Amino acid sequence: MGQLTHKKHGLDKENLKHFYCEDFLSDAEIGKKYSLTDAGVGYLRKKYNIKTINAEERISGRAKKSGLRDILNITKDQLEKMYLDLGMNKMAKMFGCSKILIKRKLLDSKIQLIDKKTRQRGKLPEEFTIEQKQILFGSLLGDGCIRINEKSDSARFSEGHCDLQRGYLEWKQGILLPFSKPIKRERKTLDDGRVALGYSFRTHFHPLFVEFYKMFYDENGIKHYPDCFVDLINPLSLAVWYLDDGGLSVGKSNKNGSYLISSSFSRESLEEIVEILNDKYDLNAECRERELNAIMIGNKDGFFNLIKNYIHDSMVYKISLNHRFSLPSISKSNLVDLKFDLYEWHKMSENERESHISDLVDYWHVFGFPCLDWYNKKNRMSDIESVKMSEFKLSDKIDVGYTQGNSYCLSNFPEFWKVKRYGKQSPWEVFWNKNKLCKVINDCIKYKNNVSASILRSELRTFGGVVNFRPVVAKSLYDKYCPVGGRILDPCAGWGGRLLGFYCSDAGEYVGIDACSDTIKGLKHMKTILDRTEDKKVSLNYAMFEKFNLGCDEFDMVFTSPPYWKKELYFGELQSHKQYKSYEEWVGNFLYKLLDKSIKCLKNEGVFVLNVADIIIDNKKYTIEQDVLNYMDGKMQFEHVYKMINKNFYSNKERCEPIFVWKNKI
Repeated sequence: MGQLTHKKHGLDKENLKHFYCEDFLSDAEIGKKYSLTDAGVGYLRKKYNIKTINAEERISGRAKKSGLRDILNITKDQLEKMYLDLGMNKMAKMFGCSKILIKRKLLDSKIQLIDKKTRQRGKLPEEFTIEQKQILFGSLLGDGCIRINEKSDSARFSEGHCDLQRGYLEWKQGILLPFSKPIKRERKTLDDGRVALGYSFRTHFHPLFVEFYKMFYDENGIKHYPDCFVDLINPLSLAVWYLDDGGLSVGKSNKNGSYLISSSFSRESLEEIVEILNDKYDLNAECRERELNAIMIGNKDGFFNLIKNYIHDSMVYKISLNHRFSLPSISKSNLVDLKFDLYEWHKMSENERESHISDLVDYWHVFGFPCLDWYNKKNRMSDIESVKMSEFKLSDKIDVGYTQGNSYCLSNFPEFWKVKRYGKQSPWEVFWNKNKLCKVINDCIKYKNNVSASILRSELRTFGGVVNFRPVVAKSLYDKYCPVGGRILDPCAGWGGRLLGFYCSDAGEYVGIDACSDTIKGLKHMKTILDRTEDKKVSLNYAMFEKFNLGCDEFDMVFTSPPYWKKELYFGELQSHKQYKSYEEWVGNFLYKLLDKSIKCLKNEGVFVLNVADIIIDNKKYTIEQDVLNYMDGKMQFEHVYKMINKNFYSNKERCEPIFVWKNKI
């Protein structure tokens, strides 16, 4: 080393002094510039009589030069506070040094090192606020849960909600600060392979949550009814419980909806809760038995007045229609008297149009999803009569624009609007997305000059909703292929189009089967009403058709439109797309079995009518039509094929779905 000179490596005294004393580079950093070791640079410093700078002085010099905090110009108290607030990693970035140096500084200052969880806990309050306690109590009655860490004698709270309720989740997370962590996007894979998207958050582990864990969980970690319910229930916690687990129960006698809270608590616990709520708030509540136990609130006005100050905007749809305009966050101006005027629209500026659309969005979000109303007896009977008197006649090409009776059918199935096509969004999801509803309303105005409930429903469905089989088409097929008073089997009964068509036809008996319990409930409600107008025999069954026991040679006609695998994602665990995950499995175990059982059920000269269509999923075409034709070849006599034509309003493109007809061989 003694033989090297600055002429050979280029590092003379002036450069070394500049890098070391002015730029505050270390020996190693300087050595990299000149291909020297740190020991070689140290040797040269001694040779040139350059005073050694320790690590803290170097970091301090760098900090002053670059505008960072000076590690030498900080007291012990400041250092300890920064450590508790930030931790060593963030402190290292603040001072522009390594974590090792921060650790050495802490030890030299005799500051006790603690683990991350202990440090984090030190930043949190020593008690919950009253509001936080109420939010936690209401949430644990509802969707919230707590996980305990017995080793550290602490616990944490967590909760998740769907996209539509993100604002409500953000409200809770904000109240629980600083205990709560940021909200995260959540992906959950369902049993049928679909991915559900939502949001969730959790809190830091802290001993304060242990008290709530002991309130709600037994020694085995099973959630139970808290004994302290009577002391801790109040308007805020009751509102949170309702928004988590409650909803509107709509029926013939309560058009605006009644308040219902579902719960997994035992019947005995709910009876005690009902007694407390009635004694404390005079809510006239009572227990109702459903799939889960539930509490029905009799005093709707009293309940609303208790919770109205705590209803988040994203949860307005859970409030009864006659109460929504009484919410503190809703202004009656620009909402109740909104009317659309096409002439005025064309005179508006772009900003005025955007403001008008925003007002319309607010109006519909307050009013709620425009579901069909089945309470008006006059309209209902008129809709049914329109099917009976329809002038629709079968032809090779069927225009699906004949919608008579469809509104009455769908009024019995509120879940219809939550069903969607594969990879799309349901009308319900689109409606509660403010940005998308703005687009929907803009298109309603632009193309249809109207923002009425029916126009809005029609436009919402274009994003990915499903359709119902037209009752008038069903009636015509029954009258053509089924003898007067004949028996009909519908293996996949659906949304009531074929049931209404049957009541309006000359057929005498209908047996319907469906794999969705809610659909069967809607069909049974239709039956109750339609039985008053027609004396016919109807049987409705909740089951998987491929596993349902039926006799042979019993029916004059089998007529159905089965699911097209997972093209449309219906509700219910018995649905074929959930039972059979691959297309090949679905065809073999569902579609072909449906065809075989349908043939066996037919009498001699019986007729089989089937509406199916090819589908495209993930850019791959599945040839359902040809698979059906190939399988049926030789089993029955092919009679005819009708083509239902559906035109796209915007592109004028036609989509064709065939209706195949076979006749049983004698």
